[in-house]
Parts: sequence; C-alpha cells; structure tokens
Amino acid sequence: MPGVATDLPSCVDVRGALCVFLSGSLVEGWGHRDSDVDVYVVREEGPAHADFLSTLGLVDHEVETAVHFVDGRRWDVCYWTPGLLDDLFARLGEYRDDVRGLAKLLQPSDVAFLYRLSAGVAIAGHEYLRERQFVVERSGAAAAIACAAAEEADAAIEDALGLEASGDLHSSVLAARRALDHAIDAFSAHQGALAPAEKWRYLKYRQALDKVTDPPLSLTEYWRLQTMREFSPENPGEWVQLTLDKCYSLLSVLTSAQVSG
Repeated sequence: MPGVATDLPSCVDVRGALCVFLSGSLVEGWGHRDSDVDVYVVREEGPAHADFLSTLGLVDHEVETAVHFVDGRRWDVCYWTPGLLDDLFARLGEYRDDVRGLAKLLQPSDVAFLYRLSAGVAIAGHEYLRERQFVVERSGAAAAIACAAAEEADAAIEDALGLEASGDLHSSVLAARRALDHAIDAFSAHQGALAPAEKWRYLKYRQALDKVTDPPLSLTEYWRLQTMREFSPENPGEWVQLTLDKCYSLLSVLTSAQVSG
C-alpha cells in the first residue's frame, strides 16, 4: 500500500488497507522498552490467521487480532473492517442526544475501542483516520464514558458514607478509594482522556489537567490521596472524608458542564 512506512514488519498485512495506524502506550509516550506494539489495519479482509477474537457491546462485530513477535517484541495487529466502523458510528449517532442512554450500553471493550481509535497515529490513510476521529470527538462518546464513571463514583461515595456510619471503617476506606478512582476516570474522560487501563490512571489524569486552567485537584494532591499520605490508622474517617470531598469537587465539573450545556 502506498505511504506505508517501510519499517513495518512483513507480519503486518496491509494489502487492500484503507488505513493503517498505531495506538496505545507507545503512541502516547507512556510505553517502555518491552511494551507491545499495537497496529490497526482497516480493510475488508481479516488476517490469514487470527490468534484471538474480541467483541464489542455496541455493534455485532468480531474484531480479529494476530499476534507476532519481532526481535523479541510483541506486535498485536488488529484488523477492523470499514463496515464495523460504519455500524459503530451509526450506533453512536442514535445516542447523540442521549448521553445517559449511551453510558448504560457501553462495555469495557467499546471504551477500549474508542480510545484506540481516538489516540491513533496514522502510518497510511491519514485523512481516513482523522475523519473518523472527528466523528468520535463529535459523538458524545467521551461524555458517555464520563457519565458512566461518575455514576460508579456516586455509588462508591454512597457506600463509603453508609459503611462509615455503620462503624465499618475498613470497608469505608476501600469504598472511598474506589470512589476516587472512578471520579478521576470521570474527570479525565470529560476532558477527552480515555485510556481505560488502571495502570495509566495517573498519566491519564495528567493528560486531562493539561486542558484545564483551574483544576479541582492538582496532580500532586491526587497522588497524595492515591498513596494515602494523610491516612491515619487511628482516624481513618478523616481520610475518608478528605477523599470524598475531593471526589465531589471532581464530579462537580461534570455537573457544571451539564448545566451550562
């Protein structure tokens, strides 16, 4: 295919491809020397041999992935059909004005798919990829992901308060930690940072903070909470309340956006 970088290994079959792009941690600048290379090929045909299949929640399509090892590094080569993307965008379009409805439908596989697409960097088919990234940006998918995470945060906050009131402080602390995770995810998605893996939460939040001028929680404050610097075994309720207050601040950004919108 014209325009494909010559340093792609031969295991990446780009024949008939409309677009070839990279995504994931290496593209984000978060990878390490042993990170997998994630390659996405958009074409009508899948690979000659797929090592595993994955499914999406929003559309009835299977995604085929071939795994290769090149010079000791793993390459995951994922093949998407144009029809899959067309059906996905049509489905998103049905919920353009129903963020909560879309939030209820989204599965982790959908979030990962949308993230990979939105973070992609084209090797070939640059305009094809950019047009579809624009569709994702306009679709309300990020708002739906934020909404789903915010609902999880609200539930965890309610758990933390109820457990604290009942005297179960150990469980209350764990619920507060869960609330913080979901609140960070909600705020980050609201800013368009969609990386779903837990290990990237700190970097995702840092990415989200680059887009705001007056954050409700600084990166340093977040990390102090995440690593429980202020936690006292003699008074766990104080840490729970501090953490929940910060969760409220993070979630208030989403609420304000909904009101102004």
